[in-house]
Amino acid sequence: MNIKIPQEIKVGGHAFKVVLDNIGEGYGRRADIDYKRLVISIVPDKVYSVKNEGFIHEILHAIDTVYLSRKIDSEDIIEPLAEGLWQVFEQLGIEFDFSGLENTSR
Repeated sequence: MNIKIPQEIKVGGHAFKVVLDNIGEGYGRRADIDYKRLVISIVPDKVYSVKNEGFIHEILHAIDTVYLSRKIDSEDIIEPLAEGLWQVFEQLGIEFDFSGLENTSR
């Protein structure tokens, strides 16, 4: 099953723009979330599995911030949750399609 990642995704009442961007790439980052601008950035040239896990990782941060007031804002918790969810999605045959996203790389 192919799921096209939309250009905007809502978490609670907040609409996060989803873009491809090389933000933080030099530091080994694969994705980032900017709460001031409500933007989730995915590094476009990472391997498929890394982009997918990075997207899930940032969505978990958004859910934690919006619904849980950052009660689990710890990479020690978010990271394994994102890896586990991606593994389950992959086993279910779910594939993410980032092709419709704007590339805002500088």
